[in-house]
Amino acid sequence: MLLENLTDNESENTNLKKKVFEKEAHIQELSCLFQSEKSLETKIAKWNLQSRMNKNEAIVMKEASKQKTVALKKASKVYKQRLDHFTGAIEKLTSQIRDQVCKCILFKIKRSIMYLVYIINIMMLNIVILFLVLLIPEKTYTFCFNLLL
Repeated sequence: MLLENLTDNESENTNLKKKVFEKEAHIQELSCLFQSEKSLETKIAKWNLQSRMNKNEAIVMKEASKQKTVALKKASKVYKQRLDHFTGAIEKLTSQIRDQVCKCILFKIKRSIMYLVYIINIMMLNIVILFLVLLIPEKTYTFCFNLLL
């Protein structure tokens, strides 16, 4: 009976050692899983942080893009206004230049006409003098000529 008890106890002891070994292996496995889970949680936390940072950066970039768009629209509007202003000024200057050219041409034409009238008057006067010389006796001619001078 003692031997049987001893054998039972040894058998139970072996079973208990086996169970302890299994429990230790299970604990080791759970410890590895726990470490893996902690590692994954750390990675997930880093990814979440990076994701939030990327979202914030995207928001900042989007806002900067909106501000640049608004600034470009304002600049475009200002340049269009300047273009319109300068286009109007150029048209006005072109019109003024055209008017001045016309006035200059008219002045030259009038001057040429006045010169032609002057030449015609001199020619007519010469013709009159020539007729007078031919028609009037020499004494009268000398008298008339002296009056002209």
